[in-house]
Amino acid sequence: MGKWTALRSTLPALPAEATYGDALTTACLILRGSSIDYLTADYNTLHEEKAGLTQELARVNLKLAAYERVLDETLEQEHLESVKANGHTWTRSPEPYPKVEDAAALRAWAQRTMPDALALHSGTLKSVVKAAL
Repeated sequence: MGKWTALRSTLPALPAEATYGDALTTACLILRGSSIDYLTADYNTLHEEKAGLTQELARVNLKLAAYERVLDETLEQEHLESVKANGHTWTRSPEPYPKVEDAAALRAWAQRTMPDALALHSGTLKSVVKAAL
């Protein structure tokens, strides 16, 4: 018997968390019956809002990448692996990034060493199917 077992029968069960599908169904119920004018105008507004947020996210991601690079360079220059500053700990974690210069050689290597990992990505397959249609 656990420490909190006695409480189990006295408390209500936690409600299940809403899934994306549940939220989408609810949003659709609210929109059903709206006019085409309302739906298209609201959609266009939301689409423009999303584009603006995407641009803002790209701007912030660029700044974060610059800070990460300079922080990493500074730690390396000062011969530090990590530093605690402003309530946060920054630890260097260099990662290798592959660059493919010979796609045919990479494909041959992958077929030899990891044939089961080779796959056609869904986005590529979708593009091929659309082009064929």
